[in-house]
Amino acid sequence: MKILVVGSSHTAAISKAVDGAGDIDALWVKNPKREDAPGDITLDQAIEAVKALEPSDTLALTWIGTYHNIFGLVQHERPFDFFEPDSDEFDETRELIPYALIRDQFSATIRSDSFTRKLSQATKAKVALLSTPPVKGNNEFIHSKMKNYRGHDVAAAGVTPARIRAKLWRLEMSCIEAYCKDIGAEFISAPEESLTADGYLRPELYGSDATHANAAYGAMVVDQLISLEPAPHSPQKHVLAIASC
Repeated sequence: MKILVVGSSHTAAISKAVDGAGDIDALWVKNPKREDAPGDITLDQAIEAVKALEPSDTLALTWIGTYHNIFGLVQHERPFDFFEPDSDEFDETRELIPYALIRDQFSATIRSDSFTRKLSQATKAKVALLSTPPVKGNNEFIHSKMKNYRGHDVAAAGVTPARIRAKLWRLEMSCIEAYCKDIGAEFISAPEESLTADGYLRPELYGSDATHANAAYGAMVVDQLISLEPAPHSPQKHVLAIASC
């Protein structure tokens, strides 16, 4: 079995976990929208790699899944909250936004992504999408690691409460799971053992910044990939993961 992890920021956790061990490799895909982007291979090279996969192989993608951070990591100038299905938890001091409105926005953004479709259509292999790591529940940790996020002064704006950030993450992951069904892919949830009882990323799995996980989390994801069921009638499988932030 060969596991090849190819991608961007969330791939680093997996790369550190495997560290060249056995037949497991991890490569970084350069962001095609940034000339100075870090990485090991280009998008075109990634596409060529998935074209070479056989039907018995598995292609895992983590190219989407950070919109919950873009939308809600930094406190909005009009603080908001929303109800999750089957829950009445809501901060009455905040502006209420309909769940369906946020869901539709997330879904539209996910479905507008051309990378996942392009790679899915380019390969004969089984396709899976990986969840991004759960959110970090410690706002003080995030403040200490992040001064600016996508043009926002974090100290001035503040960080959205963890409870709301976790709801946004769960909503986005549910949208990705629905998207997977439409494109015939398998959705791989965040490892159960990576979550606290409150639904946050366990502190010992924190990466060194506000949004990423560490090598221990990466090792959990590698275990998930190894345990994936091979495609029907396949005597063995290879796993190729394409990831991004």
